[in-house]
Amino acid sequence: MYSLDINFLNDREERPVDVDYGGGGATGGQVNWTPAVLGALIGLVPAFGILGFWFITNQNIVQLQDEKIRLEGEIAAQGEVEAQVAAAEARAAEAEASARALVTVFDQIKPWSAMMFNIRETIPSGVQVQNLQQSEVDIEGQIRQSIELRGVALTFDDVNDFVLVLRRSPFLDGDNTNLISAQLIDNPETIVLPEDAPAEIEIRQPRVVDYTINVTLSDRPASELFDELESTLAVGLTERIRTLQDKGAF
Repeated sequence: MYSLDINFLNDREERPVDVDYGGGGATGGQVNWTPAVLGALIGLVPAFGILGFWFITNQNIVQLQDEKIRLEGEIAAQGEVEAQVAAAEARAAEAEASARALVTVFDQIKPWSAMMFNIRETIPSGVQVQNLQQSEVDIEGQIRQSIELRGVALTFDDVNDFVLVLRRSPFLDGDNTNLISAQLIDNPETIVLPEDAPAEIEIRQPRVVDYTINVTLSDRPASELFDELESTLAVGLTERIRTLQDKGAF
């Protein structure tokens, strides 16, 4: 048998090895910068994201500020409109109050002719009114018209009946209608006899009651006395009251 011995170590070609232990300039192949560039770009992504977010946010802030200015302008304009409306409403309320005050004053007017007609139609037959005197009186802080009636009556009963009639009058305040005085006096009326009448004839007239009655006008408005005013033929006043009622003033 044959044997074949092969020594690979002995047959290997010897190659010199250069060893650089420092100092000298390093030389070698080309460097691959791609990983470094990619790393740098990846590192810049958050920065660009933050920059973009800041830009968008800043734009939104500008838009919101513009919107705020616009809304403030609209609010200011609306405030001016509301102020004008409020001023107009105030003027309307003032005009309405003035009109209401005039209507109230008118509603308190009750013509003397109507009151005198009512008294004349209800006065007892045995009573005469000889004098009227008007004045003002303060009743619970309210200035009211007061009338003093003076005259004569045949009897005290006639005077009492007259007081009751006045207290029932819709034009007068029954609670403030009072008999001030009543007394018997000689009849002030004189009788003229014919010229050919005997001189010895003497006529004695019955004594009469001299009275004083104080009455106060009612505070009821004229619109509540419509029927009574119509019955006294106060046509002009009732027509005006009817007109105001149709317009809703009363």
